[in-house]
Amino acid sequence: MSDRDSQHLSGSLSGRPVAIELFSGAGGMSLGFEAAGFDTLVAIDNNPIHVATHEWNFPLTRSLCADIETLSAEDILTAAKNNWSQQYPDEPWPGDIDCIFGGPSCQGFSEIGRRNPQDERNNLLSTFARRVTAIMPKYFVMENVPGLLAPVNDSIRAETLKIFADAGYSLSAGRPFILSAGDFGVPQARRRVFVIGNRKDVPPANVPVSTSTRVTVAEALEDLRCLERYKVLRTKDSVQLTPAAVAKMEATASAYVHSLRDGLDPRHGSYGLGYNRSWDRTIVTSAGRTAHREEVRKRFRGTQQGAEERISRLQRLRADGLAPTLRAGTGRDHGSFTSARPIHHRYPRVITVREAARLHSFPDWFRFHVTKWHGFQQIGNSVPPLLAESVAREIISALGRSPLKNEAKPESCDEKLLTFALVEAAAHYGIDPATLPKESRARKAKASPSD
Repeated sequence: MSDRDSQHLSGSLSGRPVAIELFSGAGGMSLGFEAAGFDTLVAIDNNPIHVATHEWNFPLTRSLCADIETLSAEDILTAAKNNWSQQYPDEPWPGDIDCIFGGPSCQGFSEIGRRNPQDERNNLLSTFARRVTAIMPKYFVMENVPGLLAPVNDSIRAETLKIFADAGYSLSAGRPFILSAGDFGVPQARRRVFVIGNRKDVPPANVPVSTSTRVTVAEALEDLRCLERYKVLRTKDSVQLTPAAVAKMEATASAYVHSLRDGLDPRHGSYGLGYNRSWDRTIVTSAGRTAHREEVRKRFRGTQQGAEERISRLQRLRADGLAPTLRAGTGRDHGSFTSARPIHHRYPRVITVREAARLHSFPDWFRFHVTKWHGFQQIGNSVPPLLAESVAREIISALGRSPLKNEAKPESCDEKLLTFALVEAAAHYGIDPATLPKESRARKAKASPSD
């Protein structure tokens, strides 16, 4: 049997394995898996704002807005098969899902939260496990915060791992393990727990080995200095640059930034083996700046790099170091608190959404919701794409695949997807507004010490 015939029986003719994502958010993990060579057929999340953003960035994926508790394994597989038929009309369904991946909500385990074992969001771990074991993919990847390994969460963790074990899955390294994004070329000190499992009939995937590449905050952000003179970014989300400004920006970009804008291999285009997106390189999005009061700017100026500002408690970035973990803030049902944003290493202001995206390893073509609160939440909730890609590559290796680049050229989606209010996004996906999370009364209407 030829290699081409073998690939045809196990996936598309390009040798790209297929995946399903649960708790997809805006798509950090999606992007990493795509770059490694996966085609994600279905991505599911219950937040319509995040699903709309995911749909804009991944037009070839079927983005579903739903509570996965309400979707059966058959529902999910039907959606995957239907998308397969659209993407590969001349090829038979491979009959198997290569991987299910995702990061169930982690707030109940967060080290900066209350670490409440009774938090109802903790049940999403077992929900993830039950959906995986109902579909039985060859591999699964579950991501969460280090707090998951705390003794207070022993029973929740044990219950979830038992569901996998009872279904016949084995774990890479025999247990959950922690990876640090800074060890995989991401300019951020973000530590995350991963649980990688394999079916008995396939070989285990290895734990990713850290790379020798260390990227600093300055390497990630210095070329964006040209944006500081654009006053329009005090009130707008994006700006169009002149050709001269673009040339200056790209001339000062580090190798890390060029990899985000052009791809590690220019022949492949942006971001690994994923499909190329058409984007206007003269437009920088998610670049709106926060307008601080002068007294706040004065405090920020007086804060040394790497130190914490005494009133806001925000950390100032070190130009030669890694950014601290970028936080997501809280949702509507838990106060709608804005995430703590670090202070720029050069300027007396907090970082922009685009700067946060650079520190998270998102490419410049990737779009976020135009509202800062949503944009920071989408980044803070996501797995850094480069870290996700390192995990996905190990599964590709275990599968014995050599996927080709996805050469699809999808049409751009409507930009309304990035501007929806919550109720509008819900209507777009046919979601009853009454089922949306209720606005918590816990948040008091007062200015933040960093405003």
